[in-house]
Amino acid sequence: MLNQWPALQAYFNSYEDETSVKVRDLAGYLNDPEIKFDFLFLSAALKPLVAFNTAFQGEGVLIHKLHNEMTRLVKRYLGYILPARAIANIPVREVSLGQEHQLKNEDLFIGAEARAFLEKEELPSVTMTKIYQTVRDFYVEAIRKLLKAFPLDSPLLQDLDALDPASRLDLSPETG
Repeated sequence: MLNQWPALQAYFNSYEDETSVKVRDLAGYLNDPEIKFDFLFLSAALKPLVAFNTAFQGEGVLIHKLHNEMTRLVKRYLGYILPARAIANIPVREVSLGQEHQLKNEDLFIGAEARAFLEKEELPSVTMTKIYQTVRDFYVEAIRKLLKAFPLDSPLLQDLDALDPASRLDLSPETG
């Protein structure tokens, strides 16, 4: 959709005299910089989720990588909103997501295209505050949902990495 944004904007803007409420609403949405930012942001922010989902839809057996990949996904999202010192050497379930621990607006991960868009647009500070709060809310909620859905504390999942052919040489009688 982002590739077609200018064409869609031009198309719906050409119907200014149109009495259809839906057409006017669509034109308004396409001309709203907050909506465009949301699309740009989500395009970047959802890539790790899409990659995680795609990796486990293949035909190969990857169950032995599931725990590590779930942990990596949660840590990636934590790193998008928190400084490294706030998550280093701390179990992911114990990391504080409070805004006082979060990165400054300019350091939050929003994606290169979204960042360039915000730099190009001259949005009022109230709008910028709202945009960054939306980003924070998205990340906090995504992390909470991942932590709730992923059985990261499961000893079974943690031990399945022993089935990884690449790590078979790392096992010793004492570790197994």
